[in-house]
Amino acid sequence: MKQTSEPLPLLLELTQRRNYTLSFLCVFTCVIIFE
Repeated sequence: MKQTSEPLPLLLELTQRRNYTLSFLCVFTCVIIFE
């Protein structure tokens, strides 16, 4: 759970793929984990 150095590139790649659904899911999961 010490991977706070590669969450932006992943999100960027997901967004570039027009995968808003996956991106949203990833963000939600990140928020839940960060909580």
